[in-house]
Order: sequence, then structure tokens, then C-alpha cells
Amino acid sequence: MNKKIGIIDSGVGGLSLVQEIKRIGLEANCYYICDHQNVPYGGKTQQFMLEQSLKMVAALKLKEVSLILLACNTLTVETIEDLRKLYPELQFVGIEPFINYLNHPSGNGKQNVGLILTEATFNSKRFKNLQLKHDPNSKIKVVPLKNLALLIEQKISSDINVDKEIDNELNILKEFEFDHLILGCTHYPLIAEYIESYLRVMAIDPHLQVIQQLAKLSGLPVGNPINDIQFSSNLGD
Repeated sequence: MNKKIGIIDSGVGGLSLVQEIKRIGLEANCYYICDHQNVPYGGKTQQFMLEQSLKMVAALKLKEVSLILLACNTLTVETIEDLRKLYPELQFVGIEPFINYLNHPSGNGKQNVGLILTEATFNSKRFKNLQLKHDPNSKIKVVPLKNLALLIEQKISSDINVDKEIDNELNILKEFEFDHLILGCTHYPLIAEYIESYLRVMAIDPHLQVIQQLAKLSGLPVGNPINDIQFSSNLGD
């Protein structure tokens, strides 16, 4: 019998993680639930995000999951420690901006590296602590983007033409002339190829490391197809 894992998200950004889970073939049944009605979480309070997270966790507990992936950087930095305290019987894996990139083998020797993320993640205490720990000399230029996550959400889930608005968000980054750009929000990899082409950078997606950690903690084998993925986006206020 395959293990059951849950995935909670603010919107559709976590689908980029689902794609990676499917690509490496975790042998698991996955239950994906998002709060699409209230996306984005960037402007929401920590208390609001925690309340919505509790609703999603409660729904996943009915599916008898043993591990939950927080497929949103903002959700992770704002709620994961509280969730771990409230649900000690569950394992929680979060995704956070890859500020440790230059200390990772794949980042050794890289120059002119940028990191884009939401304003909420940028302003969080947890991110500030991660930055102080892994990049105290600010070798990575961190640039918060106000609307990019919401614009990608609209583009993917509603098929609204927001290409001009996306370009306007990305134009802010051109002055830095980055060679490598770390994608610090799960929405961003959904348009990674476009970002690379528009800015002439190499996009760094930390999702592989997250899914490898997920597999390690869960004890799940890889290389086999997922039996089932169930999706839900019915959470409201």
C-alpha cells in the first residue's frame, strides 16, 4: 500500500512541485489542496495564513496522510513552526528561498547571483534568519517582487493575458544583469523558461532538493509512478 502525503498551497504555484514529484516518480498517493480563493498570501497576516493552513491540514488528516508538504515559500516561513507544534504526529516539509545556494555544490564559484521572492517572504523573520545564517555578507542580491506571483496565478489558472504586466515586473531586474537567478516562490518556476529568455539568465529552481528531502524523510522510493493525485481548491474564508 502506497504512503499518503499531503500538499498544501496558497494557489497553483505548488503545481511546479507536483511536476517534480511526478518526474522523479515518488511511490505515493498525493492529496493536493490550495486556498485559491484567497491567493496570493503575500499581503495576508500571519494569523490568517495559519488559520487557512489549519483548515487545509484538517482536510488532509481525513485522508490519513502522514506527511505534509507546504508548497509555498510564504506559507512555510510564516506557519511551519506553529504547525509542527500543533501536529507533532505529522511530518511537515517546507520550501524556502534557496539563500544557501552559494554554499551548495551546484552554486560553488557562481557570480552575480540574484534571488526573487514575494514581499511577505522577504519581510519575514524566518527569511532574515536564513539570510544571516547562510549569506551574512549578502553575496546574493535579494529582490522582492510585489505582483509576480499573483500575475502567474492569473495566467495559469484563469488564462488571463497578463504578459505585459509580467514583463513590467521582470523589467525591475534588468538593471542588475544577473547571470543566475534563484526562484524564491513556487509560482515562478511555472514560467521559468520565459524568465530565462526574457532576462537572459539561468534560473535556479530549488524544487529538486525539496523533493529529495521529502523522499528521504518519508522513506519513499523513487522511480515509480504515483498511483493517484487528488486536487482540491475549495477553501474559502
